[in-house]
Amino acid sequence: MLPLSGLGIYPPQMTTIIRQSHICLTGFIKTGKVKITIIGSNNLTVNFALTLTYRTNSLALKFTDHIPHHRWLTSSILFVTIHTVSTNNGRMDILKDDIGLALSMVDARDEANRVWLEDAFTLGKQQNVRALVIITQADPTAADGSGECTAYRRMHCDAFADLRDDVVRLSKGFFPSYKDTRLRPVLFMHGDTGPFCFDKTFGGDAAPNLWRLNAWGDFTVPADATVVTVQPENKGEPFAAITLLERTVPGENCLPKF
Repeated sequence: MLPLSGLGIYPPQMTTIIRQSHICLTGFIKTGKVKITIIGSNNLTVNFALTLTYRTNSLALKFTDHIPHHRWLTSSILFVTIHTVSTNNGRMDILKDDIGLALSMVDARDEANRVWLEDAFTLGKQQNVRALVIITQADPTAADGSGECTAYRRMHCDAFADLRDDVVRLSKGFFPSYKDTRLRPVLFMHGDTGPFCFDKTFGGDAAPNLWRLNAWGDFTVPADATVVTVQPENKGEPFAAITLLERTVPGENCLPKF
């Protein structure tokens, strides 16, 4: 199951969206027509069909414990999920677990994310996708620690620094080939913090094609969902977002905090 609570992610032709939905992909598939079930918070169920390419390989199987890793390809747009959490990506507030074991699991999750992202960007180049969307939970700009995480300093450090660096590095090289070096747009989408905003400078000068969306969710009222449109043909605005119920658009006061 792939939970996308509070997020509506659909190609432009899709209009059926249910508030606080959960998209359920049953089983491991390759390519074909897949039946998707959306279960709304009012228990209303809507079914529709969508052609997906869902890829597993030796890299994915290497990290079989990391169930939150998924990706699918539709309308030549690649969607990828990675596993990040609060607090400080699991490197703070370890209260009941064995600290050494818990941190080893965090290290393994970080490595799994790195490998999964590397492979996703490689796949995107091979498939010559029009855009790539990364979906996760935690806000990578809101680390509760500071300084580099090392083998000797595993807690209270900036647990998202390597992830930010990886995403920028991969995005700035995200073009099909050296014969076609036009950068493809990349969106990093997360929740966990306020405000509801687009950060169009997340990649800085190194990766101007990289945007960030802090979706409607924690610390935002009333309860709502975020509908995201991916429109790579719009060079100036390859991504757009609006809330489902109140029709609120994200602000642009979303500068990185690191």
